[in-house]
Amino acid sequence: RAPGGGGGPGGPGEGAAAAPLLFDRVLCDVPCSGDGTLRKNPDIWDSWQPRYSATLHPLQLAILTRGLQLLKPGGLLLYSTCSFSPVENEAVVAAAIAESGVPREEIFLTSKLWCTDHGTEATYDAILASLAALSTDYIDLYLIHAPTNLGETDEEIRDLRQQSWQVMEQLHAAGALRSIGVSNFEPRHIEQLLRGTGGSRREGAVLPAVNQVELHAYLSQSDIREYCEAQGILVTSYGSVGAASRL
Repeated sequence: RAPGGGGGPGGPGEGAAAAPLLFDRVLCDVPCSGDGTLRKNPDIWDSWQPRYSATLHPLQLAILTRGLQLLKPGGLLLYSTCSFSPVENEAVVAAAIAESGVPREEIFLTSKLWCTDHGTEATYDAILASLAALSTDYIDLYLIHAPTNLGETDEEIRDLRQQSWQVMEQLHAAGALRSIGVSNFEPRHIEQLLRGTGGSRREGAVLPAVNQVELHAYLSQSDIREYCEAQGILVTSYGSVGAASRL
């Protein structure tokens, strides 16, 4: 049991395929590992061209569907999706879930807010679009992909991030986002999300449940890990066996 969101004591579970995470008001079972779908379609990745839901790649759909069917006996399944062009694979994941026959409640879906969608209205629109593309009324974990956005000054960039986070807090409270977190954030970025105009933490601010960062033997991220551990934020890794440049 690991703390997240509102925090809480605990340590890693023993002998379990999934570790329960206590967020603010929702107890979520999160798998220890999952399937990121960013590069499932080589046509998308190699050409860096958008592909929309009307043209689902059959190989990608077959891989995801079979993966769901094969992994189901192991317990809860985690699938990480992306809404931004050119990846836009949420509809593919939704189709795979439908074809697999695996119940939605046995799948842990993660998706992300892309850098061009920061700000109040853009964030609302992006989340509603993700829910529609995934054919679900809730997302298990929703992350801000990175601290960068379209702001032209440091203040604008910070303000847009804060607006997005506050929208995510509201939709978390409403149950549409069962847990919320960040990705590629340094400690200063997380602190900026939580602080009000006076510099102190906002009343009712929701601490990120997760910070997803590149983490492996060549990149220890010790400062981020120490900060997150102290704050009760779970660190999850991508590129866990080494980033592309190391392999």
